[in-house]
Amino acid sequence: MNGDLLGQLTTPARNRYFYGKLLDAFHFDLEQSYFNRKRWLLNRLTLGAGVVCGLSLHLSNDKTRVCIAPGVAIDFLGREITVPEEFPIDPRQPTDACGKPWGDRIAGAGMVTLCLDYLECEAEPVPVLVGDCDTRNGCAPSMIRERYRLLVHSGLPKPIASGIDPNLCRALVGDLTDSGTTGLAVVSTISTQGSPIAVAITPDGQRAIVLNTQDGPTVQIIDVDTNAILATLENVVSLPLGGVAIAPDGGVAFVTHQAGITTIDLQANPPATTTFLRDRPYGACAAAFGGAVLFAVNSQTQQIDRIDAVNQTVMSSIVAGTRPIELAISADSRWLYAIDADGNALLRIDTATNTVFSQSLANSPKTLALRSTPAGRVAYVANDTEVQTIREDGTAASFAIAASVRASALTSNGKFYYLVSSSESGQHEVIIFSADTLQERARLKVGENPTDIAIVPNRLRGLVTASGSISVIDLDRHLLLCELAGECATPPVQPCIPIATVELLADGSIGAIDTCTYRPRVYSNATLLELILCLAERVEECCKAEVVPAPTPPPTPEPSPEPSPEPSLEPSPEPSAEPSPEPSPEPSPEPSPEPSSEPSLEPTVEPLQPLRVQVAFLNIENQSIARLTSINQPPQFDNGRQLRSIQMTFDRPVNPESVKADEFGADPNSFSVLVQSDWSNEPERYVAGSIVTSDDRRVSRFEISREFRTFPVGKYQVTLFGKVDPNGQRPAIQSEDGVFLRGNRSQGDNLVFTFSIV
Repeated sequence: MNGDLLGQLTTPARNRYFYGKLLDAFHFDLEQSYFNRKRWLLNRLTLGAGVVCGLSLHLSNDKTRVCIAPGVAIDFLGREITVPEEFPIDPRQPTDACGKPWGDRIAGAGMVTLCLDYLECEAEPVPVLVGDCDTRNGCAPSMIRERYRLLVHSGLPKPIASGIDPNLCRALVGDLTDSGTTGLAVVSTISTQGSPIAVAITPDGQRAIVLNTQDGPTVQIIDVDTNAILATLENVVSLPLGGVAIAPDGGVAFVTHQAGITTIDLQANPPATTTFLRDRPYGACAAAFGGAVLFAVNSQTQQIDRIDAVNQTVMSSIVAGTRPIELAISADSRWLYAIDADGNALLRIDTATNTVFSQSLANSPKTLALRSTPAGRVAYVANDTEVQTIREDGTAASFAIAASVRASALTSNGKFYYLVSSSESGQHEVIIFSADTLQERARLKVGENPTDIAIVPNRLRGLVTASGSISVIDLDRHLLLCELAGECATPPVQPCIPIATVELLADGSIGAIDTCTYRPRVYSNATLLELILCLAERVEECCKAEVVPAPTPPPTPEPSPEPSPEPSLEPSPEPSAEPSPEPSPEPSPEPSPEPSSEPSLEPTVEPLQPLRVQVAFLNIENQSIARLTSINQPPQFDNGRQLRSIQMTFDRPVNPESVKADEFGADPNSFSVLVQSDWSNEPERYVAGSIVTSDDRRVSRFEISREFRTFPVGKYQVTLFGKVDPNGQRPAIQSEDGVFLRGNRSQGDNLVFTFSIV
């Protein structure tokens, strides 16, 4: 069937039967064509093209040909290709489009590509009993065999293209497109009651700390992923509330209010609180230097107090305009930014000297957000009519907007700028801009009278405080799936499947056979399910998330300790522009209240990541000749390449005592690196050798015994043991911090792979 027609979308047509209908060859061909084309179309558009199973390659015994093992593939037109038995091919002989030898053999070095092509062959000729008007009676093929042909092309194929339109891929990951389609929506609403006015999110993105003026007021701790309120802290802060900041390590939250500063120990269960500087009202705040220092606006003096959070004392006071209202700290804690609302200025403060630099702003600045770029920091300052961007060198730009600004925030990747707007006319929304161009991308309606916003690190998820609730903005997966209805893929001109590239060496031999880089694949549902389960099991590696371990009994609450006499982690600053007032004597910290009936908050324990390893094969000159890319694709080496050792590169230093192999006469049950071969006469057919470990303990190398010099011809199995021996005889490979190797799940976390020398 014409391949050009198979690549087009056409309206299907099938036979309609009725009594007395004359059926001839055309109608029977139509019947077959209808079902074949439907199946091939669905194969092409739903499964894609690639190898379904099998079709591995190895050298022939005489090492002059490449043998293709049985298997199944689907070509780019959706046609199934079945290779029922092993088939050899000479990779030095190019072929034409029909698979027949064409041109001169390749004599020297080079690269060729082996392709698998669908082929229909007419077979089983039989006499034609009744011919049509234009032919004489004779013989005609009575069968079409669906076969294959192997093509040899000089050079490399094009890299495998993604099966998804790049625009759809960007939509799936939430990259806002020029069309304005964002994939973002208000995905849920958290009922908090009262009037939440401020929110901050821990650096790990797991918890949100919300200040609420409900009956008290209260501090609420919320699980970011489940939206559950984990704890409500009452009678720990006083109205009016100022702001909330979280230490960069995520262990402590600082809440400023009318009666000083309250720290919340987020690692305690239930969260423990301590209040200090009770005679000073504070407003906006920012935590710096790992949480050892807190900058907070003193509502009485309208100065910015630099507070030693360890000793709970004021270190100095910084004169910063006449009414600072917003604070932001750089990632390295070197620069503190503030807005002077009355002076219409952006203040940049050197935290090493408390020196203040001022730059004029448009009238009535309201919000401040800070972004780090390769060229330096950029401050975003907004009022109701414009957003100004100010760079470190003082360069400024202005972008017109139409909003009633309440708060703003930037995503941690610096790509998007969220602006909270709430007008008297009832327009309560979050406006999303591209951070580079300040081009508006979307407007999302949120709860009434929104006041603040915080964005989860490394995500687009944002929490917006509003009257009695929190609006949660995130990628709407259902909306994204709707956007994934892309154009129908057009098949390439050549529908054959590249199954391998073969290296031809200058001496006439065959080198490396690569069945990974250019080979497309089609995975069965069973394989995809296994992959999903594997990813779910190892989500902390794939998604760089943290796994919360099973709940443990909470520690017994203890009274809050007296302020620690330890010195501050921050060096003492230079004298400020105005002397700091003498701090008044502080009352003794009150003991933590007895645990209430509120839900407890389990501390999050950061797990140690599993130990990982990459495997390479080295020759006698310790040069890498191949890497282990998949345990399902055993490497095969020509004996002439002189494989000498197997190198293991770990992702962190390992305990050298745990990486063990030995020479002749040893007990293989004591090896954590066990190399076995079909030719060995040692117990358990182990291969004698030794372990060499690098100075940094990240690289270990198994070198075959010098009696052999290189690995002989044969089949090998290598086991890197990560499973602990309950009898204590065999060591398991582990890192210096005590984390064991993670290998194959089916092998009990031992990494098992094979290779061969021919």
